[in-house]
Amino acid sequence: MRLADAAVDARTRRDDMRRLAARFPGALREIAALPMEEIDRRIAALDAVVAGETGPPPWAECLACYHGWMRAALRIRSLRGAASTGAALAARLKSVYRPEPDEPALDRLPPALLEGVLRPAGGRLNAWVAARVAEDLGLPPAEVEERIWQVVVDP
Repeated sequence: MRLADAAVDARTRRDDMRRLAARFPGALREIAALPMEEIDRRIAALDAVVAGETGPPPWAECLACYHGWMRAALRIRSLRGAASTGAALAARLKSVYRPEPDEPALDRLPPALLEGVLRPAGGRLNAWVAARVAEDLGLPPAEVEERIWQVVVDP
């Protein structure tokens, strides 16, 4: 998207960005923050995974998990309605939450955990999501952040 054709109108670019952000929350930040060389390296690495030439790099596993948790958290927040507690939100989700394959199942969202969606520490949902990814992958939250944002330096 950073290299989008200048002939593409602003509305089309916004629509493309909106679709990307809906499917992969945080991707726009990645695109804006990472150097193009790193984005190109990551695309090549993912192409090699798809081709069966290698396994996924550590950052890819973190990002895939991050996108699933963040998408679920944002959807859950939009579904909360009048739910003001984790218990009320859990009860509401039983009838409306349908996770995508890469999102957490309902049984992984107990009321105490949902409190963090309603009122994340420091008002930021990103730290809550990073903690979920860390739990899923058995990593410290700081390492999750490092893996996601690390820039690979050619030797």
